[in-house]
Amino acid sequence: MNPLAANIYFPVIPLLADDFGVSVSLMNLTVTVYLIFQGLSPMLWGPLADLKGRHPVYLAGGASTVALGAGVVADLARPQERGGYYGVLIVGSLVGPCIGPVFGGVIGDRLSWRWIFWFLAICAGGCLLLIVLIMPETLRRVVGDGTIRAPPWGRPILPLFPLIRRQRKASPADPSEASKKTKINPFLLFKEPDVIFILVANGLVYGLVVGIQASSSLLLQTAYPYLSLYEIGLCFLPLGAGCLISSLVTGKLLDWQYKRDRRLWEIRKKREREEAGEKVDSPWSEEDELTFPIERARLKLGTFYTVSVCVVSIGYGWVLDRYGPLPVALILQFIDGYVIIGQMNAFQTLLIDLFPKAGSSATAINNCVRCLIGALVASVINLILKALGTGWTYVLLSGICLLITPAFTVIVIRLGPRWRARRLERTKSTS
Repeated sequence: MNPLAANIYFPVIPLLADDFGVSVSLMNLTVTVYLIFQGLSPMLWGPLADLKGRHPVYLAGGASTVALGAGVVADLARPQERGGYYGVLIVGSLVGPCIGPVFGGVIGDRLSWRWIFWFLAICAGGCLLLIVLIMPETLRRVVGDGTIRAPPWGRPILPLFPLIRRQRKASPADPSEASKKTKINPFLLFKEPDVIFILVANGLVYGLVVGIQASSSLLLQTAYPYLSLYEIGLCFLPLGAGCLISSLVTGKLLDWQYKRDRRLWEIRKKREREEAGEKVDSPWSEEDELTFPIERARLKLGTFYTVSVCVVSIGYGWVLDRYGPLPVALILQFIDGYVIIGQMNAFQTLLIDLFPKAGSSATAINNCVRCLIGALVASVINLILKALGTGWTYVLLSGICLLITPAFTVIVIRLGPRWRARRLERTKSTS
């Protein structure tokens, strides 16, 4: 619902500006306010979901579905599966960017922009009904590995999808273990240097996405004045379709990369054990796991995705600036959507890997930072467009990403294992 609510709004921004007698820049401030609260909301609901359970937070109407869904992924998926699971998760969140602008264009063109909000209210009611009826509790501190019966507030009315027990190492089925609760404060994650670099690197790319979405309606209307409001809504489809396909493909690619790197690491570690005269098949200790370069496994393709996002976005901006062929602009949108999700999927999956017991909280701070950056971009995008023009505006936004994100990616890959080791030592000293 969150992505649908945001994206259904973009095609009617020029119409709303006309109706209220304000500039498009001022109307974009409504997008800014929405993104600010979308970023802050998970900071409350994410920790609650990690502490009390996923089901009651969903019932409370926590507008943080991506953060809550990431927590479910952390509950159910092994590390070698998380890329694919997270890819499937964001399919739902990417349906909004695909169909939202189309619905917004149709409703705004044929009915009234006010009907957009009635439509969202009806959809939200349907989602709430599904959660009440069939969604099970998955939080491992509540239901363990699926063998512990959830409390009444965590049970669906119609348990059509019972939680299947997953045999995993270090996954206790003892109720006393599963019920242990620790305070989870997502703000404490800002103290971790690797988290800061990941959040900024990911947030800058998201800011570029928001800039594209917030400005595209006006730019398409200017470059192609023959398009109706409904047809402008259709022009958002390629970006959403690229995101949708990428969420499935790049998630599987992440899993493949992880399994490949893990297999090579295990071969090397077993050889070292054999040379040291140790038992080869002994379980891996926490100290052993620290030597596995999970940052490299997740972010190996990160720089490629980032460079691709920037290059394609610059091309898209100049096509609109020069009133180039509409099919070329739409093709570039599709490619942009594909590589954007590849980049964001890699960074978000790494965050879940680093904090698997606080998946919702880790995703909450990621959502907070990227939404705040997106809100900043949405508030100034039209001012920059007026000052620099379309082409140079996209060069500026893409250039900022190109200068910072690849550098931060390299820093996380090289220094991440050291920071993880310090985090483990600190955890042991306080336990």
